[in-house]
Amino acid sequence: MAAHRAARPPVVPRSAWLDRATRRTQPPPRHDDRVAAVFLHHTDSPNGYACTDAPRIVRHLYAGRTGARAWDDIGYNFLADRCGTIHEGRAGGVDRPVTGAHAQGFNHRSAGIAALGTFTAGVPVPGP
Repeated sequence: MAAHRAARPPVVPRSAWLDRATRRTQPPPRHDDRVAAVFLHHTDSPNGYACTDAPRIVRHLYAGRTGARAWDDIGYNFLADRCGTIHEGRAGGVDRPVTGAHAQGFNHRSAGIAALGTFTAGVPVPGP
């Protein structure tokens, strides 16, 4: 099967949301040979944030994973805010198939994308 070539959307790099005070020492990233599946998640965080607050929210999610949970990094490859901005998640590059930590047992050859907010039954989806 031939690879589909589509325009890449802009992605906010980790350097824009991850400051030195928050950054943890982590092992080198792992890469797969390709991405065969994509998992969509939500962050189970408040929906009523201003779009300008998204980098702070991503930084807070990272700090929670690498601090209290003792993970080596944020699990998702990408995080999307309610205004459509995509943020680089897990370290390793947006142009390579980085092995994430978003779907236990199914991280190999997959990518994880999380929408910032809570999207469960009965929760209205906010507008931009």
